[in-house]
Amino acid sequence: MSNAAFKSRDYYAVCNELGVDPYFPLLFITGVYQPRDEDYLRRNLYARRAWPHHILKLLPDQILQKMNCSPSYRFNEELVFETDPSAGDYWCNGAEFKIRRLTDIKNQEMLIEIAEELLAR
Repeated sequence: MSNAAFKSRDYYAVCNELGVDPYFPLLFITGVYQPRDEDYLRRNLYARRAWPHHILKLLPDQILQKMNCSPSYRFNEELVFETDPSAGDYWCNGAEFKIRRLTDIKNQEMLIEIAEELLAR
């Protein structure tokens, strides 16, 4: 994560809500991401890597003001957010996701269960 990322008050609020260290949060995030422009996402490696920034609110204030997020972030619960179209084509429409503690994933069977959950969508 860049140093600029750590300037987001909203990111710190998410980390505080989850009770994780903002500099090394050890999170495993899965879900369905809804890009505004799928072709752009396919062509742009940076955009594909940036989706956690949306979910963890590591975005500029002018974009955060256009996001509607789940009221609170909790582990192992379905969470959602949507972004107003006026935010521009680079940003996503929204996402449905779950945040897990990386340290809670103990074996391959747990990863298989998570993968099956994603494929069932």
